[in-house]
Amino acid sequence: MQRKHLRIEQVPTLAEYLEYWLHQSVKPRVRPHTFAGYSVNVHKHLVPTLGKIRLDHLTPQHVLDMINGRLSAGFSPKTVAYVHQVLRTALELARRWELIDRNVASMVDPPHRERPKIHPMDPTEARQFLDSIHGHRLEALFAVALAMGLRQGEALGLQWDDVDLRVGSLSVRH
Repeated sequence: MQRKHLRIEQVPTLAEYLEYWLHQSVKPRVRPHTFAGYSVNVHKHLVPTLGKIRLDHLTPQHVLDMINGRLSAGFSPKTVAYVHQVLRTALELARRWELIDRNVASMVDPPHRERPKIHPMDPTEARQFLDSIHGHRLEALFAVALAMGLRQGEALGLQWDDVDLRVGSLSVRH
């Protein structure tokens, strides 16, 4: 449901405000993929848990309960942290528009995210890897990624314009 106007005679519920915010503030200024991510978080996590609460009645405890509820429901800390970020961003605009006095989401810490420990290959493992991919159609990509320490997105974003064979350089721009 796309709302063109947010009625301000009465304070909207969080669901009403988020719908307005998504379509009037977010959609015109972000890429479609980013909008889709925000929309999923609003409709899957925020509206079902907090949507009926009036914007000016939302408390830090509501936000904390939502975070803990999502974690208890089995959602990853990374997902819940993103939901929290979306709510914090939406409420910050409501604060700037003077619909609320404070951003209660910024008063609550996001869940702690465990970052996986990275174990880089040693030279023997790197050689084994290169031997095992010999003849694979993406052998060159894997070899460049390994030699340069590229992440998947960086390696897949390489284009011929990024390579200067004359100088022997590679630029990661995407």
